[in-house]
Amino acid sequence: MEAYAMIMMMETPRREDVKLAARRMLAVVLAVFVTAAALSVLPWEEAGRAETAPALYSVSPDSALTDATEIPEAAGTVLISRMEDDPAVPAGSAASDPGSLEQALEPAMVQSASPAAAGPAEESAHTEETDASPAAPAPEGPVLTGSLRTDYCVGSLPDYSGVSVSAAGAETALADCLVEGWDTSSAGEKFLTVTVGEEKIRVPYGVAEYSAHLNGNGGALSAGTVSLRDYRLPEMAEPVRPGKDFAGWYRDPACTVPFESAAPGELCLELYAGWTDFPGFACDAEGCITGYTDLRLNDGLLVLPSDAGCTGVRSGALAGLAGVWEIYIPAGITCIEPGAFGDLGEEVYVEVHPENPAYMSVNGILYTKTGEKAL
Repeated sequence: MEAYAMIMMMETPRREDVKLAARRMLAVVLAVFVTAAALSVLPWEEAGRAETAPALYSVSPDSALTDATEIPEAAGTVLISRMEDDPAVPAGSAASDPGSLEQALEPAMVQSASPAAAGPAEESAHTEETDASPAAPAPEGPVLTGSLRTDYCVGSLPDYSGVSVSAAGAETALADCLVEGWDTSSAGEKFLTVTVGEEKIRVPYGVAEYSAHLNGNGGALSAGTVSLRDYRLPEMAEPVRPGKDFAGWYRDPACTVPFESAAPGELCLELYAGWTDFPGFACDAEGCITGYTDLRLNDGLLVLPSDAGCTGVRSGALAGLAGVWEIYIPAGITCIEPGAFGDLGEEVYVEVHPENPAYMSVNGILYTKTGEKAL
């Protein structure tokens, strides 16, 4: 018995060494297995970040495996010492199931891949990529700034004001470009051809009819409505009002705003004839001279009004007028009453327009067309 007891006492340390060696070997094998499983799940660039994940196992204080040099560093904080002793680690957990280990590490992988887990430089780059909007494509070819009118007046001259062309980063006024196709001879839709470098663009514009309704304002008119040309009235006969001199066309019935030209877009106008007294003469409603006012002579020459509204001279109309040596009678004066020039004297020389239908002059003496002496 004593011999057997001594043998058992000698073998007990050997058994403990064997157990300790076996446990160490098992720990190394499991650590290698877990490390291989973790590296197969995590990308190589995320392997360093996996160290921050929560440890699945820890070293038990009473464990015999307290020598850290015996555990491979690649295993990290993943240990298996509690696999047998710690009841908090059940069988079939992540320590023994590689599939569950991958699920356990998945939140750490997602967290590492999110922008919040990235460093400041990466987060800034991510924000710039997210906020940056795509740049607008640069326009190809010349670009027109502004537009031409669609209501240019018939007969108007080219007007490119306020329109320019941008090409190759430079802006050029349309008036400084090569422009072809301006045509306002008739109303309608038109097109210009603008050449910029080697490029050509078509620019639309339009021509419209402008008109004016004429009000005689007491005078006789040859036309009631006329078409404007280049925003102005065409050449036409002036209206006639007996005893009054035509003063032009006005925009208002009171004849206070003279008309010069229509503004762009004034397609239809109302115009009114303006009237004044003949310069230096007073006339009645029938168009005959009844007197004189501030009459000025040119070297003794008295010229009677040639306006169609002045048609005759009343008797005594020029009484008291001194300094007259010659009188000119236009074609429109067709009624001269006896004694109209009586106060001027017989030495006054009279000249008559050759187209006067009622009078003629022979050697400075006034005669009717029938040959009778008028004075």
